[in-house]
Amino acid sequence: TTYSNIDFTKKETVLRFINDTKAYAPSLRYALMVGCHGMGWLPVDDESNAKADKARRKYFGGGIGFRAEIAILADAINESNTHLDFILFDDCYMANVEVVYDLHHITDYLIASTSEIMARGMPYEEMWQYLSPIPNYEMVCNTYIDFYSDYILPYGTLAAIDCRQIEAFADLMADI
Repeated sequence: TTYSNIDFTKKETVLRFINDTKAYAPSLRYALMVGCHGMGWLPVDDESNAKADKARRKYFGGGIGFRAEIAILADAINESNTHLDFILFDDCYMANVEVVYDLHHITDYLIASTSEIMARGMPYEEMWQYLSPIPNYEMVCNTYIDFYSDYILPYGTLAAIDCRQIEAFADLMADI
């Protein structure tokens, strides 16, 4: 399928991608890997002048006009009646509690970084064996860290977060 003149920031577009994927590749299990820019906790509008009513927005994507709210992604996946084993963000700043909370009802795990992802991105050649067919989240993270420990720019963090635990975490935080 070829897509043209589409708005990647709209729920309808994301929903179409998901439904098309499910139609072309029916499966009992799904996962999602997103590679672009990430600004996990910043609003889409203007990062430097976040308005109080927009402060809870989170986004991923490129320049202005290509930024999608995390809630849009979550709503589209939910509306498609798809539950994901994991969502991997090959994007900066996506491993935070706000993103996990927005996604916890549509995925079991979030694989992401709390900091910048180097331009090289995820070392998929090394990681793939641990992503599919049955994810081994510890080995995914270890492989990422091992790769970047020996890289020309030896920087990187990666977490595999069990999103199914976020409600208990939220309850604990409310008690505190």
